[in-house]
Amino acid sequence: MKKVFFLMSALLLTTVVAMAQGPMDPEEMAQRMTDRMVEQYSLNDDQAAKVLAVTKEFAGKMMPARGQGGQPDEAAMQQFRKTQEEYTAKLKGILTADQFKAYEKDQAERRQRFGGGGGPR
Repeated sequence: MKKVFFLMSALLLTTVVAMAQGPMDPEEMAQRMTDRMVEQYSLNDDQAAKVLAVTKEFAGKMMPARGQGGQPDEAAMQQFRKTQEEYTAKLKGILTADQFKAYEKDQAERRQRFGGGGGPR
């Protein structure tokens, strides 16, 4: 019984802490995305700087507006898809062919994992 209580308390505390942090700052989001891409795709310093600049440019635009019930409305999702396509096009000009192929593969897997959203329609 004590173990169950401890586990539930730990889960509740983790949830409260995660919710208290609120939405991520676009600058912080851009830096995290860039850091992850540097690690995943072995970007050099020049590429990392360019990816960070592009990601900062698009970071605020990539958070779709929420409609009623906290869900993005269709117009917001269409704008998000358009922004994502523009972002991907700019990345294609920065990454090597092999890096971009790996990026596209990861994006396809992410779309599949999260219900197929975000891809071209």
